[in-house]
Amino acid sequence: MHFLVSTGLGVALAGASATMTIGLEGSALSRSASDVIAGTALHSASEIAGTVQLYEMQEGRPLPQAGLQALVADRYLKILPPNPAKSGDAFIARLADGSRAVAFPIDDDNVCDAAEKVGNPGLSGCLRDTSGMMLFVKA
Repeated sequence: MHFLVSTGLGVALAGASATMTIGLEGSALSRSASDVIAGTALHSASEIAGTVQLYEMQEGRPLPQAGLQALVADRYLKILPPNPAKSGDAFIARLADGSRAVAFPIDDDNVCDAAEKVGNPGLSGCLRDTSGMMLFVKA
């Protein structure tokens, strides 16, 4: 009987330990996924921002009203990089300081927090306002 109680207690403790480990790893995995999404989005936005600058330099004019699609239509990009956060396409945004940025809309606070950690303050990161959140890279 003592053996069965000890075995049962051991199994229960092992199960609790495994549940705690999975819970902790799940949280770390979630943070890791947010870091990857934020880094990928900032990299993609940076690529698009550089292409906007190249377009304007070579064409001798600002990006037309068609916006980022003009980069594809005029063969500066094969496709617009997709939003790794899967919450909308890239767009040109005007920031509060009047500057322009390539931005991806996002809907996950963890991704925004990750972008703020890896972004370059003043040049890239995440903005939150009443309309939502966006990852940005100044163009």
